[in-house]
Amino acid sequence: MIEPDLHARITADHGAFGEVEELSLVEAAGADDAEHASPEMHLLRGSAGIGRAARWLVCRAAARSQRMAPFVPCSLGAFAAARLIGRGGSGEAWLGQHRPSGADVVLKIPHAPVGGEAAAFRRIQAEARIASEVTGPHVLGVLDFGRVTPAESAAARGRLVAGQPYLVLPYASLGSLAGYVGRLPFEAVRVVLLDVLRGLSTLHAREVVHRDIKPANVLLFPDEGAPSVRAVVADLGLCLVPSRPEALVARETSAQGGTPGYMAPEQHKGALRDLGPWTDLYAVGLLAAELVVGSARPRGFDAWIAALTAEAPRERPRSAAEAAHWLGAIGGEGAQADRRALSAGIRVAREAAASIDMDAAARVTTAPFVEVLDVAPARTARRVGEVPAARGGRPVAFTPSLTFPDDPQDAPLPPGLGAGVCALRRPPLVGQRALRACLWDALIEACRARAPRGVVLTGPVGCGRSRLAGWLAESAHERIGARAVRVEGRDGDGLGALWVRVFVSVGAGGDRVAPTTEERRAALLTWLAGLAADANVVVVVLDDAESDPEAVALVADALETTSFSLGPVVFVLAQRPEPRAPAAAALAALGARPGVRVLPVPPLADAETERLLASFIGSDERTRQRIAARAEGSPLFACQLVRDWVQRGVLVPGARGLALAGPEPPIPDSLVALFQDELDAVLASRDAAFGHAAALVVLLGGDDGRGCFSRACARVGVAAPRDLAEVLLDAGLMIRVEGGFTLSHAILREVLLRRLDGDPVLPALHLACAAALLDGREGPRMPPRAALAAARHFEQAGEPERALEALRAISFVDLGAADAAAMLDRLDALAARLAARPRALPALWALAARGHYQRGDSAQAESAARRALAAEALEDPRARFDALLALGAAATSRGAIDEALALGDELDALAARLGDPTDALLAAMHRGRAELVGCRPAACLGIVDASLAQSAGADPRVVARARTVAADAASLAGLLDDAALRCEQVLAALGEGAAGHLAAHVLVTLADVDMRRGRFDAAIQWSRRAAAAAHHRAPVVGYAKGNAAYAMLRAGRVDDARVEAEAALGLLLEGQRHRLWFFLTGLTLPSLAGEDDLALFDARFETWEAFSGTTQVSLVECAEAARLASQVLAARGETLRASRAQALSEELFRRLGRSGSASMPAC
Repeated sequence: MIEPDLHARITADHGAFGEVEELSLVEAAGADDAEHASPEMHLLRGSAGIGRAARWLVCRAAARSQRMAPFVPCSLGAFAAARLIGRGGSGEAWLGQHRPSGADVVLKIPHAPVGGEAAAFRRIQAEARIASEVTGPHVLGVLDFGRVTPAESAAARGRLVAGQPYLVLPYASLGSLAGYVGRLPFEAVRVVLLDVLRGLSTLHAREVVHRDIKPANVLLFPDEGAPSVRAVVADLGLCLVPSRPEALVARETSAQGGTPGYMAPEQHKGALRDLGPWTDLYAVGLLAAELVVGSARPRGFDAWIAALTAEAPRERPRSAAEAAHWLGAIGGEGAQADRRALSAGIRVAREAAASIDMDAAARVTTAPFVEVLDVAPARTARRVGEVPAARGGRPVAFTPSLTFPDDPQDAPLPPGLGAGVCALRRPPLVGQRALRACLWDALIEACRARAPRGVVLTGPVGCGRSRLAGWLAESAHERIGARAVRVEGRDGDGLGALWVRVFVSVGAGGDRVAPTTEERRAALLTWLAGLAADANVVVVVLDDAESDPEAVALVADALETTSFSLGPVVFVLAQRPEPRAPAAAALAALGARPGVRVLPVPPLADAETERLLASFIGSDERTRQRIAARAEGSPLFACQLVRDWVQRGVLVPGARGLALAGPEPPIPDSLVALFQDELDAVLASRDAAFGHAAALVVLLGGDDGRGCFSRACARVGVAAPRDLAEVLLDAGLMIRVEGGFTLSHAILREVLLRRLDGDPVLPALHLACAAALLDGREGPRMPPRAALAAARHFEQAGEPERALEALRAISFVDLGAADAAAMLDRLDALAARLAARPRALPALWALAARGHYQRGDSAQAESAARRALAAEALEDPRARFDALLALGAAATSRGAIDEALALGDELDALAARLGDPTDALLAAMHRGRAELVGCRPAACLGIVDASLAQSAGADPRVVARARTVAADAASLAGLLDDAALRCEQVLAALGEGAAGHLAAHVLVTLADVDMRRGRFDAAIQWSRRAAAAAHHRAPVVGYAKGNAAYAMLRAGRVDDARVEAEAALGLLLEGQRHRLWFFLTGLTLPSLAGEDDLALFDARFETWEAFSGTTQVSLVECAEAARLASQVLAARGETLRASRAQALSEELFRRLGRSGSASMPAC
């Protein structure tokens, strides 16, 4: 039980409310409204131990609510609103469905009285902006955002007002915590509270104070891929961002808000400036007290609640991370056991609710809306140099972990969602693991030395340097409770703004003498020292540091101060490298100091840009690849393109998400104008020769020091000006990189092309660039980006045939999905221009076949390859080789092994004719893969190893791929040590942290090795790493997830295996039947066989059985899955279905040369 004095203090404010019986609650809402009563009203009937305050709040809300009008199902954009599931004083919640994807969602629609639509729109837009900026597994995100159209208002029969805004939120299938108050054991409550604290850490790290933590605002989601439950903090409708007063979501006339039963003392006083993370922690303490009333728990838990609900904010834990650390030391049997206890507790509560004839769907609503309590803000001031008093001791010392945080993984948005909210989102953070590790190392150094450290992140506009700096501040707060200080240097007086925030009173008079800059820096350093003494570490982020000399001087002062100990403070300065910037010299000097690291921020890889886009908007894979190729590694530019395309209306719903309708639109004038003046100023001040040289370097994207720019200048007969680099660098048009310089932004090329549009010299410049790129290749192949650039230049110069020749020089081993999509777009454009030249088309179709296969579309690859081979004009051995290779790969994919092997002799002959050892190795790999898929691993090993022995002079990346195929064969043949050794050799050659198709393939093979050794957990971990390395390339991610699913199946986790396999199936192209589809579908059958309704099992098994009859493919995973499904069906008495599954399992084992007697876990 709660200790009497603590219980009395927590419920003191509630005592005046009195007990309210259930009958009074229904009567207060109106006798006829009983059937429309809120979910919480129904739950009170069977709820034991619910707090008096919570009962009063439910009754008060019910008494104030008006009679609900009959609900009229309607449509809102791409969403179908099925029924009303919640209503409160400020709005309604509707259960809906996203029609294109079938995803269940919740539509949050605030009340908007006639004439008040604009104000409602501003409020909910502010909420959407904050919710879209704050992402994490324990904070409810926003899927989309829109407004009611006049047609939709008419269809809703007046229930909706035209112009009303609405939010689209994830659907919490388990409902809110309000439905489980008093029904969960302590172990489950502990998990929920830890999740809530993690969610608050995420919010507080981004300077967001929730202000309304209560059971109804904590939603419960089943955790995907695991039999556990995840608690999520929801409803940011009342949140406050102290550093951004305009972000206050509550009503414009309100300074404060919250639910009275859960408000901290400083909320009742209405002191806006006194609110902070400690305010939310007070509410967590009240929430915890309510959840455990009447249940057994460790005694230390009451002390934890007492600390959180201390009257004075400074007596509470310093951060959610500290509160979570303390709670983690109280009781509990381990994370997994506690998660299982939470799942079990929820299942029991739901069964109890079902026993009172309660509609389960009606009670699993999102957080209900609440009334806002208006209070006046207090105006207080802090004295200059004032250092907070030290905190009292804690019964559990806060010793945070300094382990490097995991790679940030924002969940991909469901296909078709996000168009309405993308304008509010900031670019997600993906990749850049090496940079993040360096930032974290600087943090560790500062913590261990108890001394300041500095990091300068330098990179061009849009590279993500500010996002990286923010990541360190946010992650440090979430993990170790660090304090974050943000300084905006863009206007040159970031310290002035910080001074006002820290020392100047809201209501201070204007007669105060302003301090000198030295005095201001000294006072701020004293203030930082106080923060560092009160926290584990302070992270100061200085954005646009190149524009703020005084802020840079503050960092220099901090690093050399000897008058006092500053403590653990990490200064992260985000700098755009502009030599003429006001603080450029000071930053250069700072970077040379001990204790300061200078880290250049490189552009993102295409695969990382695709990951970013997948979590930014629900677009299809092809659209993501096109944007990634266009953005050239700039995350900001990629997101700007998406926003522009959404605004233009060229992104339309497609079968697999939002897709680009028609050709790519030009870059908007607003973005071009960002660099127009700088480029005009440079070109207008010099002669024509300088202008031509500058145009060449912009068209080429810079000068990497390898001679391409010099060759282009020679082609047009101009000498490269000696001061060209300095002029472009000073103008901010270029930035220095290793070996030379590159464009500061990809938009510059578009700016130049618009300036030179119609100039007769432009075609000659394009031809010079294309020829220079081709002249620089080593051997017959060239990197995809260089080949694509050369093709683009030839095409823009009016020479499509030479553009096609440039594309034929692409090195396919380096061709990623984004480059493949860019190549296919270029081929589409060339096909129209080459229609009158039939002799060129077969080579074009052969290239298209290779491109489609690289993207994972084997059906399109086979179609294009057959079209090329059927052409009478196909005489080129290179084009024929490419077409046959794509055709053979497609045949292998669909299990036509004999057909694939029949192509081997001609491929070998063509490779010998071409005389390239890389082609010979590719032909051998094709034959080896076919043997491997045909369940003949020994034959595959013989073919590939023999070819590797003669691979001198072959492309080393093709050699690595061949070794990976051999490792696959060794694993399937049972040579596990040999397979593991081959994989380790390939990984060593790729380097630590390698990503991409090849790295993912190796990791999948290592997972297979561990699985065959019975190490299922290790196999799942390898598979997870493989999926992350493959990024969003669907086929590779599919195999990685499939391997994880098979490991789960072997470990007896049948339902988990189905969830994993279903997720992978969702990545495949609709309607395609091939080896990967066969593999993944088979893994779902054992779980489907245990469902009460076998309709889905029957439909899927029928297509699976039909495919197995048309292919020579047999996979041990599928054979074992069919046998396990047969056992499940037999146990249920489904004799006919069981016999069909058993017969198919035996056939698949026969193809493998096995009897199928290997043991499998019982279901």
